[in-house]
Amino acid sequence: MAITVLRAGVTEEVFYRGHAHERLQSLTGRRSLAVVLTIIPFALFHFRQGPAGILIAGVMGLILALIYLKRRSLPAVMFTHFTVDFVPNVLLPLLGFSNSACRRDRRFTITPERRRLTARRRAPCGRLISIATRRSDAS
Repeated sequence: MAITVLRAGVTEEVFYRGHAHERLQSLTGRRSLAVVLTIIPFALFHFRQGPAGILIAGVMGLILALIYLKRRSLPAVMFTHFTVDFVPNVLLPLLGFSNSACRRDRRFTITPERRRLTARRRAPCGRLISIATRRSDAS
């Protein structure tokens, strides 16, 4: 996973900020248009993460573009991109926090002998984790 995060931070920034932004700015002569035209595909290529992922990638793309415009440094945006990907995808799971980007499904089961309603989630490893338990009032 760390290699994937490193690859994304480097290759995406070389392409979107280093090549596409510079080329579009030279073709259009407008910095703002180049920023918009690089943010749109950058955000849309995160479609696997759903609408929220597209929105977050769009906002991050804008922030990365602004950093690039201010500092004119690809290593700065590469490091920023790497850090934004590394913390939730590698560091937090290593520290024992679950990956918030991982989808979980809820299952509700009623055990007749105890008349308990238990909400369970499937953890990223596939194990069911009990998240809420209460007695049902039904007889």
